[in-house]
Amino acid sequence: MIMDIPAAGGAAPAYQSAAPAAAPRAAATQADTPRVAAVPKAEIRVNTEQKQQDIKAAVSSLNDHMRDGGRGLNFSMDKIVGGPVVTVSNKDTGEVIRQIPNETAVQMAHSLEQLKGFLLNAKT
Repeated sequence: MIMDIPAAGGAAPAYQSAAPAAAPRAAATQADTPRVAAVPKAEIRVNTEQKQQDIKAAVSSLNDHMRDGGRGLNFSMDKIVGGPVVTVSNKDTGEVIRQIPNETAVQMAHSLEQLKGFLLNAKT
């Protein structure tokens, strides 16, 4: 609402509506709406076998490098865990000093993999 304040000694203020006069709305037609061209989906092709071979080669290279450097560090890929397993061992005794993820987590992942058939046993 807008209020007009008259000059001193003038008449009472007049009130005006702040809303603009309502103009009749025309119904939107399909001709009024702009057309947008469909964007094609990108095709992403990944050679998973080649990626697996590349990962195995990299892991082998890392293990060779660590062995030549005199370190007891070993890298391996575990499909069930879903990623790498790193072990640090004492070079003299062969005792595992540290494993990432730890042995308990690896064993639990393998146990859960074996239980998958028992958890969902549905007939079609």
